Amino acid sequence: MNSPNVYGYGTHIIPLALAVEVTTGPVVEFGAGLFSTPFLNYYCVKAESPRKVWSYEENSAWLNRLDHLLIEKDDNHRLIHVPDIMDWVKVVEDVKAIKPSVLLIDNELPQQIQATRYRIRKALAYELLDHCEIMIMHDTESLPYTDDPEWQEFTMKAKLHHTCKRMSPWTDVLSNNPRDWKLQGLF
Repeated sequence: MNSPNVYGYGTHIIPLALAVEVTTGPVVEFGAGLFSTPFLNYYCVKAESPRKVWSYEENSAWLNRLDHLLIEKDDNHRLIHVPDIMDWVKVVEDVKAIKPSVLLIDNELPQQIQATRYRIRKALAYELLDHCEIMIMHDTESLPYTDDPEWQEFTMKAKLHHTCKRMSPWTDVLSNNPRDWKLQGLF
């Protein structure tokens, strides 16, 4: 498995690993990644008590490339292509039905809609925080997050919020699940 490097990739692995360690249910990731997807495959699917993982990705070529990195290939880890921005509406409904223990939001969007990336990721967070135990939001050090009063209010209202700043890009950890208060000592 790859380790985080100085180029800002994989900096969310430590909070993601902690969140996965203290939960037992399914895991959903928005944005299949070179670090997160193989980690989740190894840690969740290959475990003694396997957990289901759903990896949603907009870029089909990237998804195919990551498929070759998976150790375990079975129904416990599904790689799902989200070909159109409007398909995220159905994905949100699917995730609400899954009720994941951990939800990682780290998705990129096609180049032609990069300007809306922040708004879409923020909307996903707003819509799904109450439908997961722990939400991990990667890349939150940029100005849209740090200067947005709505985002600041959203994170302050969460029963658990911590921004991991030891490595850049930053990672926010959020939860509205009361049993997760024990996590405060971890983050």
